[in-house]
Amino acid sequence: MKNIMRKLTVTLLCGIGVSVALTGCQEKANDYRPEKPIPKIGGYNSANEVGSGNLVMYLPFNGSTTDSVGNLAGTATETSFGAGIKGQGFEGDPTGYVTYGSTGATIPVMKNFTVSFWINAQAPKKDDPARGIFSLNNNKDFWGNIDIYLDGYRSLDTMNFKVHINNDAVNWKGQFTNALVSNAWGKWVHMTAVYNDTTSVFNIFANGEPIEVSTAGNTTKVGPKLHGDDPAAADVPYGPLKFVNATAMVVGSWQFQTMPPLTTTASAQGWATGFSGGLDNFRIYNKALNAEEVKSLYLLEKSGR
Repeated sequence: MKNIMRKLTVTLLCGIGVSVALTGCQEKANDYRPEKPIPKIGGYNSANEVGSGNLVMYLPFNGSTTDSVGNLAGTATETSFGAGIKGQGFEGDPTGYVTYGSTGATIPVMKNFTVSFWINAQAPKKDDPARGIFSLNNNKDFWGNIDIYLDGYRSLDTMNFKVHINNDAVNWKGQFTNALVSNAWGKWVHMTAVYNDTTSVFNIFANGEPIEVSTAGNTTKVGPKLHGDDPAAADVPYGPLKFVNATAMVVGSWQFQTMPPLTTTASAQGWATGFSGGLDNFRIYNKALNAEEVKSLYLLEKSGR
């Protein structure tokens, strides 16, 4: 009986040893198994594939302010690099900005556009100045051809995101738009402004979703149609854009807050300041991205792709 038990014990131990050895081999085999392909988002593998043929400026801010599409060089004043949504990002200052002394050949003649970026801003205090984010200048006017900024006095519990557009081809040249983004302070938020010259529709997206926009001559709604003249008199579309005197750009401030200003008609204003927060993955397209493309861009960049 003792011999039988001894044989059974040896057999069981051998079985366990073989099992452990096989399991170890299986785990090692799994370690070298080819990984499954990462699923595409909206048909894209990376954010750089979205609207790639129409991307005219891209600032990833990974230790550099140089545009990676047209190689436009930026000159930084009182700014730095910090943690971005991926890698490093732009860190602004109330007196800081990055200027681009050239706009390249494509940006000044855009008929429509998409501007997309990540923003990390702190909530404003009451009566804080408006914070400039980006301007495509008009060197002979107070306002630029495109101005993107945060206005602090409208609402202290939501981000008051504003975009000004100039179109010299219509009577209502300057369009001031704004959208309120809730729960947006102290975190990275993906913002996208899109103008479509065929439909004259303007959209603002927050984290890939279209939000309501206030514009002249319209009720506050998603995707308002911009007017080229007083809609009470006639239905004139805003149509293809015509920028004028566009010779430079600034990120992190206004065209009139730089030193020297990027316009000959204005200088620094007391109600305005530079943007003292984070920006990342700043993109300009000479195309109106559609809603699916904007959502894909957001999701891909959010996942680090």
